[in-house]
Amino acid sequence: SITIRNDAHQHDICTSGIFVEASDSVTGAASPSPANPIRELLADRNYRNFWIAQVLIFGMNGTVRFAFVWLMVTLTDWSAAEGLIGIAYGLPALLLSWPAGAWSDRVDRRRFFIVWSAAAAVAFAAFAVVITADLANPVAAGIAAVIIGSLLVVL
Repeated sequence: SITIRNDAHQHDICTSGIFVEASDSVTGAASPSPANPIRELLADRNYRNFWIAQVLIFGMNGTVRFAFVWLMVTLTDWSAAEGLIGIAYGLPALLLSWPAGAWSDRVDRRRFFIVWSAAAAVAFAAFAVVITADLANPVAAGIAAVIIGSLLVVL
């Protein structure tokens, strides 16, 4: 263990990275344990907003995937189509996440997010019109899944 002396307090820190409760070198009483690290992280507004956004995006992503699979179930009796639509939706994330991430690091992030979100909204709206007009078929659903999956990679 390493001992660090700072004014009248002594802090013991294990070299393994685990914090060991320190004692006050003057009174010998145990000093209060460190604050809850999760509470400290969530107190940071930017970090908290990041995690809220991530939870919402993952929830939306799962909902969209479920909706595509459910749509495919209603469009065809071919059971393999359900798996194929999942692949069509998820494959862009596998193939495009690294290049999209590198590209998004080189452009104005706010503008990039607004443009990409608007494009995804247009794709969702266009496919909603296709479904509402009763023009949806397995091929159209697969194409929409690839397009929407590609647009959502960067969000």
